[in-house]
Amino acid sequence: MNGANVNFQQTEKTKSTSLHVAAFRKHKDVVDFLLSNGANPSIRNVFGNTPSEDETTDEIRKLIATFEKNRIAEKNLQIHLFISNDHMSTEPNVKLQLEMTATILDVIQNIPTSILNNYPNGVQFSIARRPLNFPEDTELLDAVQKIRYIDGFLIYLPLCLVIHHADDLLPKVKMNPNIVPRGFVEVVDGDNKYEIMPLDEIKIIKLTKLEFEFPPNCVDEKLELRISFLKTANCVARGLKSCACMFLIQTKNDKKFRQTPLIRYISSSSNKRANLYVFNQRYWFTLNDNRMIQSNACYAIVEDSEIIPNELYLNPDMFLNGRLEPRDYPKKCLCLRIKERNDKDFSKTAYHGTSIQAVRSILTDGLVIPGTVTATGKRINPPANHIARERPAFNIPDFAGAIFVSPSVHYSCDSTYAIQFTFNDQLMVPVLEVGVRPNSYTKFPSTVTDYTLHDNDNPEELEWRINNPLDTEIFNVLFIPVMESITFARIERKKRIVE
Repeated sequence: MNGANVNFQQTEKTKSTSLHVAAFRKHKDVVDFLLSNGANPSIRNVFGNTPSEDETTDEIRKLIATFEKNRIAEKNLQIHLFISNDHMSTEPNVKLQLEMTATILDVIQNIPTSILNNYPNGVQFSIARRPLNFPEDTELLDAVQKIRYIDGFLIYLPLCLVIHHADDLLPKVKMNPNIVPRGFVEVVDGDNKYEIMPLDEIKIIKLTKLEFEFPPNCVDEKLELRISFLKTANCVARGLKSCACMFLIQTKNDKKFRQTPLIRYISSSSNKRANLYVFNQRYWFTLNDNRMIQSNACYAIVEDSEIIPNELYLNPDMFLNGRLEPRDYPKKCLCLRIKERNDKDFSKTAYHGTSIQAVRSILTDGLVIPGTVTATGKRINPPANHIARERPAFNIPDFAGAIFVSPSVHYSCDSTYAIQFTFNDQLMVPVLEVGVRPNSYTKFPSTVTDYTLHDNDNPEELEWRINNPLDTEIFNVLFIPVMESITFARIERKKRIVE
């Protein structure tokens, strides 16, 4: 919600929230969006009505009731499903909320019949085009963790999956090692007990490192809450590379919140972004809104490291270390190491220019073919200035339907591919250093008509076209300066104007 208070109440005249307004105006999609982003359906306006009690449609009332039922039952596994043969849609066709232990079969059984009827031979799923090729009784989260590109146990919700026909041919995927984080004896580093009462106003509890904001009408009756801080030295045993804070939340008699509190981490560091994760069996989940997900669970605050101020923040699973190391090869640059190089399987080196906004998504999913729905639910398609999908080139009907890298770092730095950004008075471009499997690519000349060749450029081999994303692995992100000093360039430009 870009920092906005989704539960802000209007003037004393109405005290309606945005959810009240959306429900009253009968905007179902807006209601769905607000609920997904922390809107509280229990807040009453000056007329004493909750959003579902105001004048609205039965469909919206059912949507709100289902949301509240799922929350109280703590069905926290949010799943967004997209249809495979729609290469352009940006919105999910189905949204599900299931228990964390849901199996692949549970997902299938909750898909509306109107959609399942289009798959008479059955369905299969993929995440970022990586197929969940497992028996139907496999827990969905186990399947996702085993085949996704990124290592580690940090998982973002909702899970964004694509529905395919059961007989569709999808690439084979090498599975991640089935390493399960171990449990450990909890070492309590401080205990706090509170009573949460039904109130029509916000209640805030401040602790040493945390601030809890309880929304109005978050409980129906008195709820006894215990917050226990844990020693973070044991976080590795639970699959975390690092964490700023770890704590247990427990409610007496396993009582549930009608509306869960917002949890803020009080950090002394301005160059990190804190995210709230909850531990469930083997994995750590976040909804990216720092709202408590479960009433009785272990939580951790995991901080994203600032790589490029205001531009790029990465979680600890995404890199080897957070240092930008100076390098002179293949060009003068700053290098962020992502993983150790695997020369055995990916002995060829190539480069891929991109934008700073796309780096985090690429490190999560790897390089993907256009049309792919990423793990964050964004469908990737060629920009307007690139060759479009389904357009023939070089005797290939859908030339753009592949991954493209270049053996030339200069070609990858071209503005057609690499988008400039500002860092420390320099104008830079982000370029991925990619390992490529031998004999997995086809060579093509430049498709950039005004590109100027550099030393060692082979004009007939400037683009490598790769059909299978599994034939690539990202080792480093290079931040390459294209202007050494923006300030100096401005001064020189002013001098030329004066002259």
